[in-house]
Amino acid sequence: MGNTIDLSNWEFDSGYEDEQRLVKATIQLLYPEIEPFLTLKPKKRIKAIDNDHIEKVNKLLSLTGIHDYELVGTDKRPRGITTTLSLKSLREIDWSNIVSGISIHSITHANKLPDKSEPVEKFYCVRMTVVIYVEGIASKKHDAEERFVLVKAKSFDEAYEKAELQGKNYGDPYINPYGRLVKWQIESFDDCFDTDITSFEDLESGEVYSKLKKIKSKSIKVWNGKD
Repeated sequence: MGNTIDLSNWEFDSGYEDEQRLVKATIQLLYPEIEPFLTLKPKKRIKAIDNDHIEKVNKLLSLTGIHDYELVGTDKRPRGITTTLSLKSLREIDWSNIVSGISIHSITHANKLPDKSEPVEKFYCVRMTVVIYVEGIASKKHDAEERFVLVKAKSFDEAYEKAELQGKNYGDPYINPYGRLVKWQIESFDDCFDTDITSFEDLESGEVYSKLKKIKSKSIKVWNGKD
């Protein structure tokens, strides 16, 4: 990540130098590229990756001269450190090939500015269960549809609210070919997925919903890590 640290949301007291400002920060370690570990067995891979992180912690401590810190993760499997150091040190240290990100918790002689940015309106995919009711038909199990609806909103809560409002507007009964009234009714709102799509104009392809589940694969039972 080089030496780029975003301090745009901090206002500094002009009466102090950077070496006088103390920064409490969590420094996340950079995860290594996987290629050097591909020839190793899984258990040895994990050990090698853990050793890589331990080496990065030691290099980080050597560069900064930090002695007082709290590990993120464990001694055997560190993932970063939380510590306090001067803003001058934070700016000057070359974090390349060691650090993936820095989260700043506080800075002395500085104030964090309130976030005035407006939430971005984007598309959310709301998954719902719609039950089909047929007039005069008694059944323990009704036909149901798993429906996915794209809703433009600024948050998950707003997406649910808009989906519920839309659902009230399209639920008018109709008469089927057998003369019975049919009603489609939303039974539940089951999930909401942030698509990160802000406009259809720029969309070539995109993921609108994702859910993990287990299946029986027809092609691969045990993947060898190569093919």
